[in-house]
Amino acid sequence: MNFTNPEILYALPAVLIPLIIHLFNFRRYKKQYFSNVALLKEISIETKKQNRIKHLIVMLLRMLAVTALIFAFAGPQFGKNADTNINSKIVTGIYIDNSFSMESGDYNGRVFDKAISIARKMVKESPKEMVFVLQNNNNGLLKILNKDEALSFIDNTKINSNPGNINLAMEQFIRFAAQKKDFLLKTYIFSDFQKTAFVPSAIPSDTLIDWNFIELFNQETANVFIDSCYLSNPVLLPDRIEKLYVKVKNASENRIENLGLKLIIEGETKSIASIDIDENSETTAVMQFNTGKKSWKKAYVEIEDYPVTFDDNLMFSFEVSDKIKVLAISEDDKEDVLLAFYSSDSIFDFKQTNYKSINYQNLNKNDLIIINGVSEISSGLISNIEKYVEEGGNLMLIPPADNNISNFNQLLSDFKMGQIYGPLHSETRVKGVKLDNSIFGDAIEEVPNNADLPVIFKQFQYSAGFKSNTETLLSLLNGDPLLIKKESGSGISYLLNISLDESFSNFSRHQLFVPMMYGSAIAGKSNIKLYNTIGKSSRVEIKLNDNAVGLNPDNVYSIESLKNDFNFIPSQNIISNKLILNFDELPYESGFYELLINSSTENDNPVLAFNYNRIESVMDLYTKSSINGILKESKISRYNIQELQNSSSEEVINSGKNESNQWLVFIIFALLFLLLEVLILRFWP
Repeated sequence: MNFTNPEILYALPAVLIPLIIHLFNFRRYKKQYFSNVALLKEISIETKKQNRIKHLIVMLLRMLAVTALIFAFAGPQFGKNADTNINSKIVTGIYIDNSFSMESGDYNGRVFDKAISIARKMVKESPKEMVFVLQNNNNGLLKILNKDEALSFIDNTKINSNPGNINLAMEQFIRFAAQKKDFLLKTYIFSDFQKTAFVPSAIPSDTLIDWNFIELFNQETANVFIDSCYLSNPVLLPDRIEKLYVKVKNASENRIENLGLKLIIEGETKSIASIDIDENSETTAVMQFNTGKKSWKKAYVEIEDYPVTFDDNLMFSFEVSDKIKVLAISEDDKEDVLLAFYSSDSIFDFKQTNYKSINYQNLNKNDLIIINGVSEISSGLISNIEKYVEEGGNLMLIPPADNNISNFNQLLSDFKMGQIYGPLHSETRVKGVKLDNSIFGDAIEEVPNNADLPVIFKQFQYSAGFKSNTETLLSLLNGDPLLIKKESGSGISYLLNISLDESFSNFSRHQLFVPMMYGSAIAGKSNIKLYNTIGKSSRVEIKLNDNAVGLNPDNVYSIESLKNDFNFIPSQNIISNKLILNFDELPYESGFYELLINSSTENDNPVLAFNYNRIESVMDLYTKSSINGILKESKISRYNIQELQNSSSEEVINSGKNESNQWLVFIIFALLFLLLEVLILRFWP
């Protein structure tokens, strides 16, 4: 046992006071006059022994009472605190889990409100000189607060998007205790103890802190939420009917029937669906909508579910763009194969030009440039094509039908794609299709083993070095690649090792030709995310228009919330005409955010959607017994666990006072000793 005020023990000699009183008071003789002394002689012999025992008991009770009073004033500490620093000043640490899962509760209200109420009462009823360190999921630095500052911190703690992290909170408390060794830290952890927030393997070791884990019983753990969504078409054109796929999850033990699902675009309801979901299952709803006019669109899908509501809607944004512009450069203006393909779909704006009459100023306005069968390639065309690809353009290279390929090889050399020679007359066929690449993966789910793939009659051969930083998308039975891909700067170059002339193959008439030409044209448009997740690192690439780049090459682009006045500047980098944005911590709030690029056209600025993390949507919680089992296996030496369901708020508040009020035990003993003394003196004859 230790004492917080050990200097009071110097008063222990006061225990001798009852002994002195006994010697000088009870041993004093008094004269009594009696008429018959013989009658009293027998009585005096009997009472003399009794009085001696009574006096000794009274003296002992008085000495014990004085000892108990001295111990009480010395501030005894025993039990869990027996080995703590006796000169430590007590600091109360409080962690309040203010994550989204704390919105849930029962008919008595949210568990978050209970945590706030108990923490506030704990601080308010503490002594005026008490100091505190407080935490929530905002991950701020710990500092010592007085009573008023602690109350203000609690009142300003609101539910936010940061997931609960009890392990991190414990690490910060331990770090504080190690730095402030003159303080004795008593902590209270208020949480519903989601399994994602309390990881057993990440519990730090500690022997300095008194831990009080307050499990806020969460009766309502069922939750239905929107998990994700995606579009069927990566490129959206004006006035088209498109499909949106919405994944909804039911994290409960009950089947959900006729759940309403709405799709809202630019404030108007565009589609409504009713879905059924089995218990602990998920379903994907298909919703159709009209894309409308060319612009950036703000949209969201929503359901109604209670009490957890943060995941009842999912916001996303998309751009309805103009037609995909494709330019074919060839020996002459007659390109029956390419013209037949691209003119068959109104999504494309296809133009073809002779290699002698190229408008170099408009090259960067095209989404795809095809150099098809050109034997004479000037240095000016090569330099402009290089710049086009570096700035984010897509290039398809198709060799000429004859063996006049010297200029074509010069172009390949500048793109570091090796050389070709031939053609070699040797019949083979396509063997492999790389489906994990978007050029084919977005259109083809599976290639059967007995699929009728294109037949190749003759092909060009690749010289050594062509595989440097390239990716084979189509391969042949003889092991040669048919189509390779290489990223150059912000753009992509594709090389086909056959001519489109029918003497080379039947590829231009095969179904596999369609996804190749379609995918290469939209490759630069299909990589913008529908939405981002708050708290997760994300990268967004946006192609800037000429006005945005031309206004100021050193411009710093900012993001502005469309809900309020909040704006910020994300980490960014400009490569050619492509803006690369990196998001880490910001923003904190879900919603739509506009990228300000100084464009004067309405709805022309890109819009980004941010949603809250769904990590806490599944309400999987630890029980009191499981928490106790976890802590027994941990390296936490002193802890106490309480479940608020079975404990009143007063019991929680007083749980930390038991050890600090141990002096009351000695006061009670002192009063008990004095009471026994009074009873003995009153009733012992």
